[in-house]
Amino acid sequence: MQFMIQAGNPRTNKRGRFATAGIGDAMSLIFPIYTEHALMVWQDVCIPISYGNDIGYMMEDILVMIRDLSEECKGMRHILWMPHFFKSRWTVRWNERNVWIMSRWENVLHASLSRLNSAPDIMMNKNDFIAEWKMILLNTLNGLDECGYDGNNLEGYSAVLEVYNSMKQFGRLYRTEQ
Repeated sequence: MQFMIQAGNPRTNKRGRFATAGIGDAMSLIFPIYTEHALMVWQDVCIPISYGNDIGYMMEDILVMIRDLSEECKGMRHILWMPHFFKSRWTVRWNERNVWIMSRWENVLHASLSRLNSAPDIMMNKNDFIAEWKMILLNTLNGLDECGYDGNNLEGYSAVLEVYNSMKQFGRLYRTEQ
């Protein structure tokens, strides 16, 4: 297995609305440190990803990446993931059918950097790669909704909702047909 995401079932603080600067700030406030993480599987290495501390800071890049892959027949994008516990550099290339990701891992929580960097590249069907992110977006939207956020009071909420609604299917762990 080259790439898969287990989105987990994170709980929220359920404290209602907060004054925030955007989606990343909101996620860091509503998802507590000690809640279930998502797990990214990269070349059989499991990487825990925190909703509040990692995914919140990655969200804008995730949305741009999914949009680009969905809307452009071919292309290339460099992504520098900067969260403290998911620090890596990805070069993402794609065509109509497939996506190739060349990575360089710099810091991850509870995962072997040497194993990740010894098998840094993946290639897979582009639609399957996009689908792996859908449950992450759904968990994000559900958490924001629980805490009183919506498109009227949080910058970035509508972008997450728009990208989520554009996605055709869930990742392999969450599909009803196998």
